Amino acid sequence: MRRSVVRFWSNDVGLSVLLVALSLIIFVLRPLVDLGLAGGRVVEVMFGLVMLSGAWSVWGGRLRMTIVGLGMGIAGALRWLHWTGAMPHLAPWAALASAAVIGLFMALVLTRVFQPGPVTWHRIQGAVAAFLLFGLGWA
Repeated sequence: MRRSVVRFWSNDVGLSVLLVALSLIIFVLRPLVDLGLAGGRVVEVMFGLVMLSGAWSVWGGRLRMTIVGLGMGIAGALRWLHWTGAMPHLAPWAALASAAVIGLFMALVLTRVFQPGPVTWHRIQGAVAAFLLFGLGWA
């Protein structure tokens, strides 16, 4: 199972799937949350899973994945503590950690997009996904 997931995401097709997933999260699910038609936590969990699975294989290596996993774990824990109301004063730290993880993931996607090789449609879509991640991090 792990090998098939890594093989899928390390292929350029994974960049296209990432773009579709990001587009659905940003342009469909997020507005539904603002309208009260969907749960915000579901969107956040989905976004975290998309980022984790993409980062897991786009930037292989145990040390690198440990760094990415640790960063995502810290950001997720801070966001969870803020959401539950246990520590509302953590809002700036949760936002900063989330922006840092999004920036890291954007760097991972751009690394994959700019790897040597032919420019494919999937790589162009990966560049658009990196642009969406930049906007999401800025927001």
